[in-house]
Amino acid sequence: MSKHKNELYLQDMDILFGIIFLHGTGYRQQQNEETSYIDGSTVYGSTDDQLSVLRDRVRFMFPGKKVYLPNRGGVGWAAFHNVTIDRDRYMITSNKYNLPRNPKGTCTLNKKFEFCHNAGHSEVNQVPSLTSFHTLFVNEHNRIVDALSKVNPTWDANKLFQEARKINIAQLQHIIYNGFLKAILSPSTMSKYKLRSHDDGYNNCYDIKRDASISNEFGIAYRMGHTWIPTYQDLYIDLHTRQTGRETGPFDIVRTFNNPHLIFLNQRTGSQGILKWLISEAAPTTDRIVENSARNRLFQNFTTNESFDLASLNINRGRDHGIPPYGKHRESCRLSALSANWNSLVDHHSTDITLLRKVYDDPRDIDLFTGALTERRETSSELGPTLNCILGREFQNLKEGDSYWYERPKPQGFSTKQLNEIRKTSLSAVLCAYLDLKEISKDAFKLPGDSNPIVRCKELPSIDLTKWKVAS
Repeated sequence: MSKHKNELYLQDMDILFGIIFLHGTGYRQQQNEETSYIDGSTVYGSTDDQLSVLRDRVRFMFPGKKVYLPNRGGVGWAAFHNVTIDRDRYMITSNKYNLPRNPKGTCTLNKKFEFCHNAGHSEVNQVPSLTSFHTLFVNEHNRIVDALSKVNPTWDANKLFQEARKINIAQLQHIIYNGFLKAILSPSTMSKYKLRSHDDGYNNCYDIKRDASISNEFGIAYRMGHTWIPTYQDLYIDLHTRQTGRETGPFDIVRTFNNPHLIFLNQRTGSQGILKWLISEAAPTTDRIVENSARNRLFQNFTTNESFDLASLNINRGRDHGIPPYGKHRESCRLSALSANWNSLVDHHSTDITLLRKVYDDPRDIDLFTGALTERRETSSELGPTLNCILGREFQNLKEGDSYWYERPKPQGFSTKQLNEIRKTSLSAVLCAYLDLKEISKDAFKLPGDSNPIVRCKELPSIDLTKWKVAS
């Protein structure tokens, strides 16, 4: 969901871009479940084994044979005569546009025809809005494949797959650094940590000594996104109108946790309706409030009435991992140190200090998650100074520690003409292509307004894939 005026939609972006946050360096650390790089692992997985399940492997059909096709053309048995089919250029989809079935999934199903979805990340079924973002970039891969096959009809399936994957990952990197981070971090943080992409030319920023693994403190701090979880999910038919039918929203989010039912609504186009809703309504504010849906009713078992408290889980994660308290992280960020005096909380409102005093005996005992979330926002930022620092450092490491960063020159990167095309991409343009919209806000991370007008999709800059044409 987008936020009011110059604010933004942030929910689910943490998992979407393949960032899982449990690995650090120097001492014994918890093992990371996923690759730390921004490499589209939620689309392609983090291992070859994962990719082999997600990539379409239907290749050869012989005369008179039938094969089951659960992918872009629909679901059903088809007969082929003297035809060779080579589809491993694509990522598998179901019902033409949705994610494929996960036969080992353990989600809650309402109808016989529903199923758990499979994607590069195992938590894809946690909530329908998250499923929808995974679906968006899986379909973007397949869209790029179709376009490249017209530009270079002699390319084989593997060449098409790998080039589309490279372009899709580059788009993700560009959108994160020039859309998402720009929307949540302060301008000074963006400059200090060199997070903005170049306007032209290459940026050979790779530093072999830069550690691109995920720090433990980032794994806790980045969970500030849990304050963006709303109390409901919904479906829209455009930027202004809620979908209607036998089931009409808004839908209590508690009923959607680990339940893909909304994806199957409206002839299985639910993911599209959810994405339209997300860019049409305001997201909750980044603050100390975690909605009751996540604080007391996360993954609620309606039989036993048992559930989880996400806020307490985050605090306990920090303690289990031996994360230093909030004050120590301020010192590492060269912010003012804390003392036994509660007045040393210089970046907190007095009302929040009063609440903290009811829980902690000493300011120096405050947990990182608690202290960072309750800071006042920096100017032109969604976050306080400590979160700006921790996120700024980590995203700099992810950029400069990635030898395949999209702005690098060949052989890792693109030609200068191709790179300039990548720079045209935006979340709005990707959404327009998938949702078949006629109009959208210029910046999908923000609600429409004077500084973020509604524009026609065809007016948005988009990638010209003819720049990938190879001379015959």
